[in-house]
Amino acid sequence: MTDSPNHSQPRLVAPALTEGRTMARDLISIPEAARRVGLHPDTLYRLCRMGRFPPAIQIGSRWIVSVPRLERYLQAEDTRV
Repeated sequence: MTDSPNHSQPRLVAPALTEGRTMARDLISIPEAARRVGLHPDTLYRLCRMGRFPPAIQIGSRWIVSVPRLERYLQAEDTRV
């Protein structure tokens, strides 16, 4: 009879991996951000390239959006109207 590691003890996850998973939930794609903002994705990509959408972060040639920054951006927009 052998002890199977899958059944004997719960699997431990390193804290760094857990933090990474949390951070990944805080990042969304441009199409998802466009849906939340109410714009077409092409419009949002254009605003990103022009530097007029602060929640967006460029990594290489790709754009991602920080959810906390997007929420602050939308709240700031609401107070200006």
